[in-house]
Amino acid sequence: MKFLTCSLILCLFCVGGLSAGSADTAVSTPRAKGKISKKATSKVPQMLLEIEKKYSKSKTLSAHFTQSVTKPEWNVTGQQSSGMIYVRRPNQYRWETKEPNEHLLIFTGKSFINYSPPFENGDRGEYSVQKAKGQPPLLSALLMGSFSSAKEMTVESITDVRYALTPKSTKGAGGVKRAEIVIDSLRKVIEKVSIEFEGGNKTEVSLSSIRFGDQFPKGLFDLQKPANADQFKN
Repeated sequence: MKFLTCSLILCLFCVGGLSAGSADTAVSTPRAKGKISKKATSKVPQMLLEIEKKYSKSKTLSAHFTQSVTKPEWNVTGQQSSGMIYVRRPNQYRWETKEPNEHLLIFTGKSFINYSPPFENGDRGEYSVQKAKGQPPLLSALLMGSFSSAKEMTVESITDVRYALTPKSTKGAGGVKRAEIVIDSLRKVIEKVSIEFEGGNKTEVSLSSIRFGDQFPKGLFDLQKPANADQFKN
């Protein structure tokens, strides 16, 4: 089950390719109620541009995440995981899964690094490096607040806190069928990103305890092969 979980994270997080001073925790403020206001446009709505501007002023972001993954071909529905995500602009992130099994996914800006530690004493971990191709994955771009990068998507305001993004063309969409974003309009932060892929694969990521501007340790966005792991080629 451990390696199935890790493969799901890699499949659904790494596809679909196309920040302001002191720490700021964003969870306790009640979410603004969503007013229905459907409107599809190629332009990024003003509220999302304001969030993008806030995020762009901070070099770093961290948050606790909970993720739900559905992959019909593997008979997986709503598989849950949780942990921490760390982002350093413009294009580095560390996806640290703690539950139900530990797993680490790092994007260095050029390559994806995957590491699954041993289950117990005597086991071997798994380590791999995969060179990135094309633009950053859609999920990571949206979590970073990089809405302007989704130029090939049509944006629809479902409510004043919920937005849908649909590819204008299936070509170059990385299999993405539709994406949705839920925001906190009062604090101007992203609370949830959901992506549905052709074929029925889905991933939903909810964020809490969001912090901006923290100083990260050197080497957080890289990992050499641990001695207790075997390296696999992708």
